[in-house]
Amino acid sequence: MQGNGQIIRVIIVSFLIALFLGPVVIPVLKRLKVGQSIREDGPQSHLAKSGTPTMGGIIIILAILTSIITGRLITKEVLAVIFFMLGFGLIGAIDDYKKVVMRQNEGLKPYQKIVGQLIFSVLLAWYGSRYSAMKTALMIPFVNMHIDLGVLYIPFITFIAVGTVNAVNLTDGLDGLNTGVTLIVMAAFSLIANSLKETNQIYEGISLICAATSGACLGFLKH
Repeated sequence: MQGNGQIIRVIIVSFLIALFLGPVVIPVLKRLKVGQSIREDGPQSHLAKSGTPTMGGIIIILAILTSIITGRLITKEVLAVIFFMLGFGLIGAIDDYKKVVMRQNEGLKPYQKIVGQLIFSVLLAWYGSRYSAMKTALMIPFVNMHIDLGVLYIPFITFIAVGTVNAVNLTDGLDGLNTGVTLIVMAAFSLIANSLKETNQIYEGISLICAATSGACLGFLKH
């Protein structure tokens, strides 16, 4: 891989794919009447947004996958990230299906979401404890210090993962995915991982998929 040049290429490719997929996918979603139902007990101003196409995350996921696959950037770390991305995405897809197709504006029940999130979060934590660069240790930013959590690693990472997923859901507004926030966060993660790749090649794959996500979000903002 060619370092920074590869990161730039991934950002551009995922950006362009998301940019050009929007005019194709969004009209299809509108024709299928894949629109968001709005709770009647909410603010009256929100009711005007009823019918706004949902499932726009499909565009971002397709852009990420296409940029990674066409760039031949498949590593076991990238595959792991894709697996968990699709896993959490599946929960959202089922939630959207219940809202859109079954016309249940609340979608999955809260306990159903939590159970699904816990399953994938525990798997993510277990994978990290076995195959990540630092196993069960955490690196403290800005200081040369590591803390080995040992048996506490899996519950700690599970807590962080579930909390992060729900924090993202809370910042998701009526107008679709919270792409602006995700773009900034993924760009930062890509830079951090890229700065660490000299210590372990694992970080290179992580940097590239974060860059792809950032580019896809940027392209999606146009829509």
